Amino acid sequence: MIGIGVWGPGRVGTAIARSVAALGSNSGYRMVGVSPRDIGGRCPLARDLDVPTMTPAELVTTADLTVLAAPDDALAEAATALAAQVIASGHSAADRSVVHCSGALDLSVLASVGALGAAIGAWHPLQAFPTTGSPVRPGITWAVTASPELAATLTELSLALGGRPFTLAASAKGAYHTAASMAANYLVTLTWHATTLLESCGLTRDDALAALLPLLESTVAGLAGAGLPQGLTGPLARGDMATVESHLRVLAERPDTDALYRAAAAATLPVLAARGVGADQLARWQALLDGA
Repeated sequence: MIGIGVWGPGRVGTAIARSVAALGSNSGYRMVGVSPRDIGGRCPLARDLDVPTMTPAELVTTADLTVLAAPDDALAEAATALAAQVIASGHSAADRSVVHCSGALDLSVLASVGALGAAIGAWHPLQAFPTTGSPVRPGITWAVTASPELAATLTELSLALGGRPFTLAASAKGAYHTAASMAANYLVTLTWHATTLLESCGLTRDDALAALLPLLESTVAGLAGAGLPQGLTGPLARGDMATVESHLRVLAERPDTDALYRAAAAATLPVLAARGVGADQLARWQALLDGA
């Protein structure tokens, strides 16, 4: 039985703790405790899961695996404070493991904990967690960066949570997190600009978003079914230059959205090439987007 603890349960930590607890006693995993960022009274999450509220030092020296769920910019400081508390407690962390959940940071932020003999790693769930009520979704990818022994533990835990684990080299974390940000964050940016256009059609922002969400969902479903590059739809995929010209006329008085549209369309040209669109047609598209 592998005991798991969560320090600093925000959106990601809360989701992981609830998911591990939901696995049940026959899974080989159990939640042993939660340590809130501000110790004082019992943590609501610990109460909900019926596990103890622990100090960070108690958590690390009790749990086999501690998930350090701090924001990226606070991870190194949190790890240093954690190591200091373990030293002050007089307990050993030599047979314990501590991981962070950052997709962007390598293992150096946990160096102070690693110096105590704990195995350290990174375990990143590739999904968005907009609220503390967001659950870990089945089928998500988990990026694992750790020594072989700890990586094996994290891989098995990811599988138990219904995930798809893969080993991510520390040197590749920059490219990995950039990809995640492009796919998730900038989809929101594109949707923001799309809603402003629909507001000009008479919809409220909420109604505009409600109108676009099924379109976004069907696009994702299309990607899941057709893959890349065939999942692309719309006027570029159809070779419909007249429609794109009409879009550019609409955007003439919206310079910010116009710049985004042109950049996104230009960035779509490699997708068209992968679909077999010839060089001459790609050049015509580029000329239109350049305003030539």
